[in-house]
Amino acid sequence: AQLMARPRWRLARLATALRDERRRLALLSAEDTGVAAALRNSVARLSADDAQLLRALGTGFAREVNTAEAAALSGADPELIQDSLERLAEMHLLDEEATNRYVMSDLVKLFAQGDGSGRGETPGEGSGGASGEPSQGA
Repeated sequence: AQLMARPRWRLARLATALRDERRRLALLSAEDTGVAAALRNSVARLSADDAQLLRALGTGFAREVNTAEAAALSGADPELIQDSLERLAEMHLLDEEATNRYVMSDLVKLFAQGDGSGRGETPGEGSGGASGEPSQGA
């Protein structure tokens, strides 16, 4: 869609633009579709605690964590964190690469650092967030 909207752009120019983390999610979206919209819909279905953990993981320095590391990062009980990590994996916001080893993709990490729109909202705030408002599935 981005290349069709910009007929003079070559694929190399889009690839270069996608290297800029600040623009990546916007470039992978067209109107209210695309990666950021799918992530917004998934995050809107999270509980407040799960959305808070996603934010903590997004702002953490590592892409890969285990339960103990996630608990230390979030300041929550490891048993509760394990359940949250499993729910985030079920929502495809994390990948469980091995037992108790979770990985966050670069795009989810970028989204978790904000709301993916550049407006400065964090997951769970604005756009329905974790307030319990109904949203459509991802």
